[in-house]
Amino acid sequence: MALAFRTLLRRASPAGTAARLSVLIYHRVLAEPDPLNSGEPTGAEFETRLRWIKAQFHVMPLHEAIAGLRNGSLPERALAITFDDGYADNFDVALPILTRLGLHATFFVATGFLDGGRMFNDTVVEAVRRFRGDELDLTSLGLDRYPTGSLQA
Repeated sequence: MALAFRTLLRRASPAGTAARLSVLIYHRVLAEPDPLNSGEPTGAEFETRLRWIKAQFHVMPLHEAIAGLRNGSLPERALAITFDDGYADNFDVALPILTRLGLHATFFVATGFLDGGRMFNDTVVEAVRRFRGDELDLTSLGLDRYPTGSLQA
């Protein structure tokens, strides 16, 4: 099965001028499971994924992959790993795993926002996390107050 998969990958992403680059984009890697961020992997899940990826792909730094695309020297099954936004867990959780496995990643760290303020999704998640009582107040975000009886999963 693994051999058939590698053969398929080799055909889908050959080396040289016909090469294709796969890019995995992450935002967070959590130290512990979080029901309010259920789409984000934990460190253990991330490490399991990376071990499989390392066995199947040629993981390389993004700048080298881009250079290989430009000059036609990209290896087969080329893959780059990136992180967006610069969450602390990228450094605290993901980077030690990447280092232990000998893999490279590119981190894009947000140093500010175009219109100021905070990221909307983070603000909502933290408001829900702090929620206590009969009403969820999101008026500071330009939204309404929501009685808990009206909230649906």
